[in-house]
Amino acid sequence: MLTTNQTNLTQLRDAVLKASDQICVCSAWIRSETIEQVFPPKIKSKIKAGEINLRIIVRLGEEADIKITDYKVYNFISEMGAEFRYHRKLHAKLFLVDDTFAMLGSFNLTGGGFGDENNPGGNPEVGIVMKSKMEIKEAQSAFDFIWNEEAKPLKNNLFGFVLNPASHRDFNLASIRPVEVNRYLEVPIRSASEEDQFLLCKVVHAENYVENYFSKPSPESGGLSDNELYKAFSSTHDLAGRVRAIAMNKPHQWYVPVCTCLILAKVTVTPDRGLKVDLNLAPAPVGEEVFDADPKRLNQLYNKHDFAPAVMLSNRTIPVGFNPTELTTKHMAIFGSTGSGKSYFAKKFLSENLIDWYCKPKENKNAGRIIVLDPHGEYSRDFTKAGGEFPLLPDQVQVLGETTELKARYIQDADELSEICGLKSISKKQKEHIDKQIRKFRKSTTNEDSEFLELLIAENFSGDDIDFESTFASVKKAIRSALPQYLTNLYKIGKEIIDQELLDNPEYDEKGKIKSLGTTEKNIRYRDKTVELFNSLPETTRQDIERNIVEKNFKAVVQDYY
Repeated sequence: MLTTNQTNLTQLRDAVLKASDQICVCSAWIRSETIEQVFPPKIKSKIKAGEINLRIIVRLGEEADIKITDYKVYNFISEMGAEFRYHRKLHAKLFLVDDTFAMLGSFNLTGGGFGDENNPGGNPEVGIVMKSKMEIKEAQSAFDFIWNEEAKPLKNNLFGFVLNPASHRDFNLASIRPVEVNRYLEVPIRSASEEDQFLLCKVVHAENYVENYFSKPSPESGGLSDNELYKAFSSTHDLAGRVRAIAMNKPHQWYVPVCTCLILAKVTVTPDRGLKVDLNLAPAPVGEEVFDADPKRLNQLYNKHDFAPAVMLSNRTIPVGFNPTELTTKHMAIFGSTGSGKSYFAKKFLSENLIDWYCKPKENKNAGRIIVLDPHGEYSRDFTKAGGEFPLLPDQVQVLGETTELKARYIQDADELSEICGLKSISKKQKEHIDKQIRKFRKSTTNEDSEFLELLIAENFSGDDIDFESTFASVKKAIRSALPQYLTNLYKIGKEIIDQELLDNPEYDEKGKIKSLGTTEKNIRYRDKTVELFNSLPETTRQDIERNIVEKNFKAVVQDYY
């Protein structure tokens, strides 16, 4: 039976009112005011209650799709709890009710196609209404084919689509929702292999692009060129329409979020549902759907060893854990500026995490004790307040603070002794000697510092007297003979005098040319002039200068000797 835009609304609504099992809507465009006309409150109540199943297919692939199918349609779908799928190039208009009614034609579920209670649709439309069981069954098969084979579900965890270009290291993403940096995402890997694989990614940069407004992208955006932006957002490009249509079906969202995603790894789901992590070598498929990372998978990857003192920055429901044995057997440092919370973190980490793992023998066969060196007394103060922010410490935790006598460091060999005492250089022979004395000292009963010093004195005392004058007479003589090199100020004066003399009275060679004195000859003249100036000083002055130089340098020589 033929139908037109004069009668189709009444016919469809009457059929919907009689529905008892299922209603199917396939329309490229849908308007919220028209769909409300088709579904009276009585039927809406049954759909919400689950008595009637509602399936809807709509087109999302061009700019016109989001201008005609308004966001209230998606609100209606969500409110009804209807099943929803989208198709990029949908053109079919097909409406089914149970196995008793089928309508198809040229009309979309809009005011132009169906009109309202007072006015018929404004577009000249024509279609047919089927009531034959066989015809309705064929129409249902056509709907099911589009639903199962061609249309895609708009999954709740859909995040966006991979833009061009994409590499094996990173890709640009057009998002359908606001983007947070550090968000973890997944890109399915669709291959001939039956393995369940995906790319694990993280958002590293995010920007918003306004529809039909273009500017040169920032360097951090991953290198999108003007041409690629046009491809991504022009109304003639399939991907563009799909992204904008989905992204902007929400009220007041008139922009498209774009972000750069770093590919962290290729992950394979093993038969036992474990996760195998590999290096990714292939680029992400352009146009592929990108989803929020599965919390269960993130938990498998990052919450290991049942020791999780932190959470992910942008996926805060996911704890982040590690093997605490790595922490307790290696070095760790906490860095931060003054007041940034280093001590607070250490106290929280100690009281809420490390103690439970490290100090409970039933849970950890390698349980031990924790020693806190607390020179300022802040740990002692915070961990001894009943009812405070930090719990009272168990017996396995010992805090050595202001009121605790901190013993000196235990010395085991000559290297540690030289480090503590600040000895700059010790010969191999000296180290062997000191190591021997330390081993001997460690066998004593008191282990007092003074006893070790007495031991060293006794071992190093020969009983011989040294005659400094005779032993170091040659040193004093050498210093005196090299006296001019210590007369720095006089040397400068003498050098200036010689240089000026050579300038005022140049010397000539046999051919009458000015002689160019070499460095050695000049240094000899500088030295001789220095001695001449020194000898011209009063005798008492010369004696004082000479004595100071000898004493100063003789002392340095003696120190080096010993």
